[in-house]
Amino acid sequence: MDVLVLKAGDVIALNFNLKFVALSFFVSVVGSLVSLDFAAHIRKPGGGLNLWATVTSGTALGGVGIWAMHFIGMTAHEMPFRSSYSVTPTLLSLAVAILASIAALALVFSSNASNAAPVSRIVCGGLFAGLGVAGMHYIGMYAWQTQAYIVWDKPLVALSVAVAVIAASAALWLAFSLKSGFTKFGAALLMATAVCSMHYIGMYAGTIICSATSSALTSSLFQGRWLPYSVSIIAVVLLLVTTVVTMLLSQEDDATKSPKNGTVS
Repeated sequence: MDVLVLKAGDVIALNFNLKFVALSFFVSVVGSLVSLDFAAHIRKPGGGLNLWATVTSGTALGGVGIWAMHFIGMTAHEMPFRSSYSVTPTLLSLAVAILASIAALALVFSSNASNAAPVSRIVCGGLFAGLGVAGMHYIGMYAWQTQAYIVWDKPLVALSVAVAVIAASAALWLAFSLKSGFTKFGAALLMATAVCSMHYIGMYAGTIICSATSSALTSSLFQGRWLPYSVSIIAVVLLLVTTVVTMLLSQEDDATKSPKNGTVS
């Protein structure tokens, strides 16, 4: 579609690049898998919350599994003209995704391990995670600036939020209840499915209409065909940094405690 033939009021059809759709799902799986791996260490053996594991787990899920997935998914939607993203709401969407993920994971994984999953905690954790995904998505959409505006289908918006909450709750239950590597991978797939389903249903919930009175920005930090690759690199760096920092801080904690534990009377 040529931008020159578009008129105000023209509806822009959704057209996705499947390569970027697949990349968005892959990044979400990786972020979810790393998050659930660290989530197993959120509760300390003697009780209490491992702060570093909680922050790392929430950052991996919110920053990579949710936030990075969103912007790669946005690039998967092929637009007939340039798009960009306002910096402040984009960073706000990142904060919402990470904080909601930290709250959800701390709520679920800080509880005592038992044969039966704590249903109330998992439901609340799924609610936090699902609303975090939805909040991140729609704040991210608000940050989107292009030569068009969006008319929302409210029932589809509600459906996208419900899917995110239900699937996130199921993923948290699976990750909490079953500890094997295979089931952890299954939980990561389910969490990524929750994130991606919410995103793409959310995209279908919005009718994108060309506007002659608004123009796409050309000087934002977040724009261009290299966006998905840039976000992927940011996601990998974020995972590496948080993982290394967590390992170092955990070793410091262990070193601090070892003299007391190793004292011989």
